[in-house]
Amino acid sequence: NLEVRLKKYKITAPYSGALVEALVTPGTIISPGQKLGTYIKQNVFELELNVNASLQDFLQLGTKVNLTNISKTKEFIGKVTRVTPQIDRSSQTIKIFVEVKSSELKEGEYLEANIYAKNVDKAIEISRTLLVNNNSIYIVESGKLKLIPVHIVYENTNTVIVEGLKNGIEYISRPISGAFEGMLVKVVAD
Repeated sequence: NLEVRLKKYKITAPYSGALVEALVTPGTIISPGQKLGTYIKQNVFELELNVNASLQDFLQLGTKVNLTNISKTKEFIGKVTRVTPQIDRSSQTIKIFVEVKSSELKEGEYLEANIYAKNVDKAIEISRTLLVNNNSIYIVESGKLKLIPVHIVYENTNTVIVEGLKNGIEYISRPISGAFEGMLVKVVAD
């Protein structure tokens, strides 16, 4: 009786694709709301990214995203299709979803993303270890160290992008143990 009833129904997807996970077999009794499997649209992928919550104002639907594979041999273009409004409390990030269309991609492949957020004039990327009290750096002025405040625009794992430095200013390239304002230093080119 179940086999006769099964022949009366046909489940189809609204697009062509591939079945990547089957959770039931023919003849299995299905409950309402039970997941049958996973069917994906071929050559269209969705990449989930965790992005610093401070960039939320710059990430809008349709924003272009440059993607590369881990070995940097292939490049892809995607666009932001969804931005979650909720901030993850433990990491202070938000999730964005990027749609990528390519026949060269495979499900589960790792990608690196570069998102154009905003232009920052007169900014420089420096090592995070150069920051003093998370808001200042030492510069060299007349052969002496001087502590000046900087504004952090963006933070990476090992570096920060800061603004507030004048063009041509000399700053220390490595942290100096026991450094203090007014300390005599000699500039050596790296």
